[in-house]
Amino acid sequence: MRKNLLFWAFLLAVSVVNISCSSTVQNRLACQWNVTSYANPFGSSLSLTTVSAGEKYTLQFQPDGFFSFTTDCNVVSGRYSVKKNQLRFINPASTEMACDKEMVERCIKSSLPIIVSYDLPNDSTLRLLGSQGNALIELVKIN
Repeated sequence: MRKNLLFWAFLLAVSVVNISCSSTVQNRLACQWNVTSYANPFGSSLSLTTVSAGEKYTLQFQPDGFFSFTTDCNVVSGRYSVKKNQLRFINPASTEMACDKEMVERCIKSSLPIIVSYDLPNDSTLRLLGSQGNALIELVKIN
């Protein structure tokens, strides 16, 4: 019950925070992004899996170095660091509620520790990359 209460309190806090996307180089990531596709480390395909219509997975980078990744069910949060195009997620922690559609959430959670950089090919698309330069998660900016 307490875990449930903490989850909803955190979700409310994240939804109340109204940050605007920054245009400075240092904070180019500081806004909200929707996951459009992701790598499935548990599958046999090397191609990215597209998020199904109607499902929403949101990654928010806050200017103060904190991030939160929200799903329909759980929240992953922690700190991140950016240096040029290098990106690290530091000590991500997660709520652990049982969900109907956990596979997408598990795939994304397992990718966070192995992300080493990012690519912003345009102002509205973000790719989080692994050590070989391969895209692990693709996102679009929420306006």
